Amino acid sequence: MATLADLQVALDSVSAEVEQQTTVVNSATVLLTDLKRMLDDALSGGGTPDEVIARIQAIASALDANEAALAEAVAANTPGA
Repeated sequence: MATLADLQVALDSVSAEVEQQTTVVNSATVLLTDLKRMLDDALSGGGTPDEVIARIQAIASALDANEAALAEAVAANTPGA
């Protein structure tokens, strides 16, 4: 049977893992948001060939989908969310 000290060690370990995951999730969210903003800014400049615009829009859409999937995964795996 686990002792209180064993439980504390296990909780400390899980807490550290959650903190690390939170940092990774926050970093990914910032990255996706910043990339989307940069792509939107590139499109707003005008004078960009249609082929390039289509590629940028496809990448921006993929970034939106990735950010939404990440947010859904976090919400689905967060107790009490």
